Amino acid sequence: MAVARYDTLAMSVRQLGSRLANAIDRKVSAAIEASSLATGLVQNGDGTVIVNTALPSGASAAATAEGLGKEMIESIYAAVAEFHTLDVFDEIYIATTPKYFQYLPQALPIISSDYTANNGGLDIGDVKMVGGATVFQTNNMPTTTGLIMLAFTKEAAGMVKLWDVVTSINDQPEFLDAKLINSYFSNGVGALRPQCPCSIKKV
Repeated sequence: MAVARYDTLAMSVRQLGSRLANAIDRKVSAAIEASSLATGLVQNGDGTVIVNTALPSGASAAATAEGLGKEMIESIYAAVAEFHTLDVFDEIYIATTPKYFQYLPQALPIISSDYTANNGGLDIGDVKMVGGATVFQTNNMPTTTGLIMLAFTKEAAGMVKLWDVVTSINDQPEFLDAKLINSYFSNGVGALRPQCPCSIKKV
């Protein structure tokens, strides 16, 4: 008789680590958005918000995926220009949800210009950069009404860590050698330089 064995312990450890990593991502994205709204911090510029009602689900939203993608591209370029105006020339990142990210590779400027230039395209459904900014999709965006994208550099928010994500496995002999898995982290996140993030919204 054949017996199949499955390593459920490794799966549980992986799921715990992933859950905590997502919690940290949500804290960071919330701090980046808060930084984009901050004003009056000593020796720092004010945060930036770009509103484009033609973005997805906006009051003047385009009628096609191609049109929505083009509006997102225009907003990204506007955010990059705003950073450069404020003398922020560090590497820029653009975060958005998979729901909105899908429109970017369907926009004709990206397809016609980058189909064979290692910047994504219709064939793989991906876009790596727009306007010199690295674009990525995440499920850990803030749930603020109207928020479509976050543009930021690495100085937008700061983190102080007491412990990184730590996972330990302890035997429990009193429970027939059951395994007790502990996973935890300790950190604080807050706005750092308000001129380094930008909220891109539909309202």
